[in-house]
Amino acid sequence: MAFDRIGFLHLPKAAGTSLAAAVREAYPEEHRFGAWFDRCLYDGFERFDLMAPDVRERFYLGDGSELGGFHVIAGHFSYGTITRTLDPAQVFTVM
Repeated sequence: MAFDRIGFLHLPKAAGTSLAAAVREAYPEEHRFGAWFDRCLYDGFERFDLMAPDVRERFYLGDGSELGGFHVIAGHFSYGTITRTLDPAQVFTVM
């Protein structure tokens, strides 16, 4: 089955959990990448090494370039990260 590539910018308290559940049903796990938080949303903070491993694993610490193999990327990502990764994907959010 062919899958369209999409990027979902999750805004807190804006249907993200419901939408993530729908995406999980529509896309096989090997086609999905999700993270709770994009590192660039933390204004230059770089001391992720000080965090407990279970907290640190919730952060996407890359620059987006290595996610090109995924069909769907969802989470609290910046627009810049998602558009670098999923061009020419359909990028959307829910408000």
